[in-house]
Amino acid sequence: MIEIKETTAWEKLKTKVDLSQGFVKAVVDLKKNLFAVEAKNHSDIADYFKAAYHSEDIDLWGLRIHEDGSIEYNSLINKQNNYDHGYEQKSYGILNDEIRNEATRLVIEYIQGTHE
Repeated sequence: MIEIKETTAWEKLKTKVDLSQGFVKAVVDLKKNLFAVEAKNHSDIADYFKAAYHSEDIDLWGLRIHEDGSIEYNSLINKQNNYDHGYEQKSYGILNDEIRNEATRLVIEYIQGTHE
């Protein structure tokens, strides 16, 4: 796992991560502005944030960053969060536009060259 604490270029970061599946998994904590990449499961990063920073599940959102820098919100941890935010449909994406926009802003802020 790589915790991202300062702005870096996607071209540089992607040389340090496993892109054999065409993407790298990542998690953001929108309340604490935390971001990390590279884990077998999104829940591994989420568990790290909860242990190290006392993050709360409702603030953690999973995503994938593809080789071309595109961001895809597709994670099992998002299903319960969508429900907890008032959406009856449990989705692997982020159903709330404000939350998705904030997550995108945070990823782009930390990783230059990424895009939705």
